[in-house]
Amino acid sequence: QQRADYTIRVSLDTATHLLSGSATIRYANHSPDTLRYLWFHLEQNLFRPDSRGAALNAAPNSAGMWFAGTWFQGRGMTVTTAAAVRRARGGTVTRSPLTARVNGTALRVDLDQPLAPAGTVTLDLAFEYQAPEKGTFRTVQGPLGEGRVYEIAQWYPRVAVYDDVRGWNTEQYLGNG
Repeated sequence: QQRADYTIRVSLDTATHLLSGSATIRYANHSPDTLRYLWFHLEQNLFRPDSRGAALNAAPNSAGMWFAGTWFQGRGMTVTTAAAVRRARGGTVTRSPLTARVNGTALRVDLDQPLAPAGTVTLDLAFEYQAPEKGTFRTVQGPLGEGRVYEIAQWYPRVAVYDDVRGWNTEQYLGNG
């Protein structure tokens, strides 16, 4: 079984409703395969206007994105930085920039070195997410009494499952169903 351990640092700017964070992820490859990239889920990208979920729910004879409302358009999650973190002997830490490609509600991060079976890699990912005022299930912010309430789920890049049957689980998140 693969393993991912997260250390997440996050802040929420209540003036701009921007959630900004960084995650240090230690990924252990317990598979018999050498991995050249890791996949992550970015479920909030469902609400981007260019997403597959938006296209499916806008199709003719579709009930629309009933769980989001056809008026809702989010900008999804943005991954601003991806880097491999390496410790050399003597404690020196280096960060190697990595290529990260968004594919709908998934993110592929190409590793700078192959990850052998029983190996580990540590990644730093920086990300941000704009909480919409006219949101939907799992993502909304708005006034409540004399303050504001934020309801944000699936708010950080989450490592996808890698198994011995299908490899990476990169199926797109298409919403309720």
